[in-house]
Formats: sequence, structure tokens, C-alpha cells
Amino acid sequence: MNAFNIFREAMHQSEYVRLCALWDAATIDRESIPTAVELVDDEAVIELILEHQVTKAVQELHQKLGHERAEHAAVELREIIRSVRDFRKSDDVKSMRRLRDQKVAHNLVEGTVCEVETISPMKYGDERKVLEQR
Repeated sequence: MNAFNIFREAMHQSEYVRLCALWDAATIDRESIPTAVELVDDEAVIELILEHQVTKAVQELHQKLGHERAEHAAVELREIIRSVRDFRKSDDVKSMRRLRDQKVAHNLVEGTVCEVETISPMKYGDERKVLEQR
């Protein structure tokens, strides 16, 4: 194996680790998409976003447009929140996380507990599905 292949494999493994980290569980100390969703999924936060949209539109055009933008933003935010939660439970993310946990990030830890759930193994190119997910 030449140096280029070693470097390419190391970069590919790093990509898996970082991609999995984006979809880790929501906790205050993690920079993950589910953490951002949980922080935004609060009526007070959504209301602040909507108020900002109204204020911005009033300054730019008029209040009616602001309310339309706010309603659109609320629909979009709720759809994104639902989509992220659904995707996080998908087989693609589970397969990617399993590869990371068993082969890349935690492969030096003895006695790693394997998941009981049957998950198809991740194949080269599967990371594209996760990267292209809206």
C-alpha cells in the first residue's frame, strides 16, 4: 500500500467520524444536528425567530409580507425538525454509526458491545446519502 492510499483511507475514516458526530445524540456539549434541532424546537425560540422575520419584513417592505415570511419559516422549521428526527433513525445513519463505532473510532476498545439490531453494513459511497440528505 503506498502513501497516497494510506492518506486516502485515513481521510475517509475521518470523514466517517465527523459525519457520525453530526448525527450524534442531542446533548448540550455536542455540536450535532439533533442538538441544534432540540435547541430550536421550543415555542419561545420559534416565536423569537418569527418576530425577527416580522420585524425585518416591516423594515424592508410591510407587515403583511413579514407575517407571510414568518408563517413560511414556521412551516419550514417544523418540517426540518421532523425530517432530521426521522433521518437520524434511518438505516443509513445507523449503518454509518455502526461502522464508526466498530471499525474506526472505537476499534481499540476491548469488549465493545455490538448492537443487537440487524443493520446492513455500510458500503463505500453510502456516506453520500447522508451528506446529500436535506
